[in-house]
Amino acid sequence: LCRAAESFLRIGSFEITLPHGHDITGRHAPSASDVGLLRRVADHCIASYFPKLQEVPDEEDEEDDDLRVAPRYHALVLEVTRCTARLAAMWQCLGAVHGTLNTDNVSVTGETIDLGSFAFMDEADEDFASQAKQRRR
Repeated sequence: LCRAAESFLRIGSFEITLPHGHDITGRHAPSASDVGLLRRVADHCIASYFPKLQEVPDEEDEEDDDLRVAPRYHALVLEVTRCTARLAAMWQCLGAVHGTLNTDNVSVTGETIDLGSFAFMDEADEDFASQAKQRRR
């Protein structure tokens, strides 16, 4: 088996720096609140996959170093969101229902990395569930 994709950097890769107590599960990210790591991952993402975002100007009047470069990271979030929305729309146009189209299975460039469970719908059905375990509920 050989996988091919423009990027294997998953959206979920950014979750490695989520702060402690970010959700109700009590789980902790391995590098919780490591803003430096988050910035390095984002900078790598921009340089490797969205190089035009390097041209986004800094907020010159901002004294805080982190906030000065914030427009670039804001643009990154918007671009990854656009790519992901296109991916979901393409799946839907095919009538495909992807059972696990989540941050672990989508690359930052808007590609499905792990197909997981999915199915095709012949017609719209709001009660349709693509995963067998969902259908049993």
